[in-house]
Amino acid sequence: MGGLERVNQQHVDQLLMSLETADARQLFASDRVKSLGHGLFELRIEKKPDLLVRIFFCIENNGSLLVLHAYDKKKNNKINWQRKQILEARKLMKTLN
Repeated sequence: MGGLERVNQQHVDQLLMSLETADARQLFASDRVKSLGHGLFELRIEKKPDLLVRIFFCIENNGSLLVLHAYDKKKNNKINWQRKQILEARKLMKTLN
């Protein structure tokens, strides 16, 4: 996330902090979260015109969300790049087990 402009970094940080107190049912019912299968989820953060971030996370046994990986989709929106980012998140998730 270090490549984002400061204002966008702050927006992402604030959203992630708000997840700590968010109602999980509302979060998972929203269009911001998508299940990628096998316990991996994607959180979409968009603030037009210049912020489009994908954050990959899983849920720990205690119910906490664990951020695994993230990328700025504005910098590279090619499908092969996106698949590579998902694979990276899956690799990190496997190291937790």
